[in-house]
Amino acid sequence: MTKPNKHKTVAQKARAEALKEFGCIVAYLKPQFAYQCCGRLTEHHTHVGGSRPGRSAFRNHDKIIILCWKHHQGDLGLDPPYGMGTLKWEKMFGSEDYYLEESNNLLEGL
Repeated sequence: MTKPNKHKTVAQKARAEALKEFGCIVAYLKPQFAYQCCGRLTEHHTHVGGSRPGRSAFRNHDKIIILCWKHHQGDLGLDPPYGMGTLKWEKMFGSEDYYLEESNNLLEGL
């Protein structure tokens, strides 16, 4: 596992760009939510693997998922102050872990 770093490596940049080809991962895996998507694609750093949510896994560029703005920072997003927060978001859409695993599976299929 790569140590969390402020700057992305070339491989991490390539991974993010490849994931953006699939669009918002919520809409891609659960088309019933596609109508909600709006705004630009954003990179969400998941908290998967952290001993405390948001701490040790924070900014680990190996653990990003791609979300549209609305599912990331909008009213249906994970992140405060406008989003619903992680617990409510995961109840509605599924876990960050699920989306990270599926994102990695998509990349393996390329």
